[in-house]
Amino acid sequence: MKVIVASEKVAQALPSKLFGSKIRNEVIRLIADNEALTLQGAAYLGSVFRASVPAQVLEQGEVVVDAKFFRQLISAFKFHEIELSKKENDRRLTLRCNTDKCFSEYKIPCFDDDAEPSKEIIGQFNLEEAEPVLTVNDDLLKTLTRLRPFLSSIDACFIITPEDHEHVRLFAIQSAIAATTTVYAESFLKEGDGLVLPDTAVASLTAPSVISRIRRDDELEALVTVHEYGFVAHRTFPFSERANYARQVMNFLNTPAQLEFSPSWNLLYHLKDILKIAPPDARRSHRTRILWDFKEQKVKALAVDYYSDATELFVSSEFPTWSSPDGKLPKDQIVISAELLTLALQFVPRPERFEFFISHSVPILRIVNRNDAVVVACMKTEEEQTPEVQEVGDDD
Repeated sequence: MKVIVASEKVAQALPSKLFGSKIRNEVIRLIADNEALTLQGAAYLGSVFRASVPAQVLEQGEVVVDAKFFRQLISAFKFHEIELSKKENDRRLTLRCNTDKCFSEYKIPCFDDDAEPSKEIIGQFNLEEAEPVLTVNDDLLKTLTRLRPFLSSIDACFIITPEDHEHVRLFAIQSAIAATTTVYAESFLKEGDGLVLPDTAVASLTAPSVISRIRRDDELEALVTVHEYGFVAHRTFPFSERANYARQVMNFLNTPAQLEFSPSWNLLYHLKDILKIAPPDARRSHRTRILWDFKEQKVKALAVDYYSDATELFVSSEFPTWSSPDGKLPKDQIVISAELLTLALQFVPRPERFEFFISHSVPILRIVNRNDAVVVACMKTEEEQTPEVQEVGDDD
């Protein structure tokens, strides 16, 4: 294999955002053939990409190399031609760059052919079957990026459903918290249909672009985005398997509030301040809880250890004004994880109101600001003898 190619073209074609910190031992396949250098690879949860750039192919061939190392080297040779070569029995790919100032040569270790599975995966995708379903604009991409912190658990996912032809409703859902908002974006989805976007799909999106869908026997197989040099495809779940998550969140949004209170800016400032000072950390023996005590008219931040012993970190004498339809409190205290509250206030930094209700014995806090809303499953207090807390999105 021997090929001469412009390094900036290769750097542009590489979907660097496809690979994240969760990926280990990522590799990429380089194919020199038909006056082009083709790059393809597989990543997290079956995501694949393929891109081809014009090149001077002196000897045909293909090789599998470490993706991270290759990407770092390519980015170091901007606006220069590079030569990639590999002898038949050599286990290393040679990268050469000869400029007026210096000559550079690097040896990149190669992997066995079966270490990179993109050939088999890409062969399962028939791009001619892809149907456009969603246009990605700047507004949608910014909102998706803002919601990405919600995808920190294994069962987390993005869901997009149609509102009308020009708007979609976007959900970010994990086990005990869900955020939703309406975004301007052209959609070709029909009523009752939707998309489930994996995190890798969001990480590799650019605007403007179009997401297409490949179905096989009415089963969702992959989401595909086409770019200048090729395409990126992501395996995902059928919407039918995740539709109940969106329906459950919509039920939570439409459930009448049993208690409403509007926190002042001063109280929000103190809350955000204590969340920065004492962030929750799973590696420590304490977790931070935020408690609204309606009897004492105080907001407290508590450090709770594994033995349920609580230490007060912060107490605010300022308490929000509250109201309820019947003038009674559904609960004397509301306790919420500081970690979940931090996520909620990242998405709704200036909430208009906090709303509280109980659904199927689960205490739920709803944080609302215009089109943005977050629903959070609250903690059970010691005096409550309620069933196990359901996860957001579970069946009733």
